[in-house]
Amino acid sequence: MKRYQAFSSVEMGVTVILILAVMSIIVLYFNPSKMVSQKRNDQRTDDVTEILNALTQYAGDNNGTLPEGIPVSDECTRSEYELCKTGAADCSNKVVLSGFSSQLEYLPSMPVDPKSRSTNGTGYNIVQNESGRVTVCAPLSELGTTVSLSK
Repeated sequence: MKRYQAFSSVEMGVTVILILAVMSIIVLYFNPSKMVSQKRNDQRTDDVTEILNALTQYAGDNNGTLPEGIPVSDECTRSEYELCKTGAADCSNKVVLSGFSSQLEYLPSMPVDPKSRSTNGTGYNIVQNESGRVTVCAPLSELGTTVSLSK
């Protein structure tokens, strides 16, 4: 009769510890939460670019004139410069771009930040400086990065 030798509990314990160690290294290396945050920042960059491109197209169609309502400031991240959502019920204390938001040819709907919890705001801010340079930014950016574009 053949006798089969089984793994000892010590061998099984060492194997489990090695598997756990390898899995911990993999999780730390790939860091899923960081990857998700980076994906949201990529979405923010796309959204900010889309808003700024739509404003550029609007200005091109209107002899270089920007929509009314863009506040003048050098600080884009202040909460009072948040853009109002498309179709929002109450846009008080939000930036409403007169003549732009209602024309769906430039931007069918205002993009909303992936982590925005605002009922009426987009999570994206807009300002123009004294010389008329427009900046759109995403104050909810993650991982210590700044998502902001100017034209």
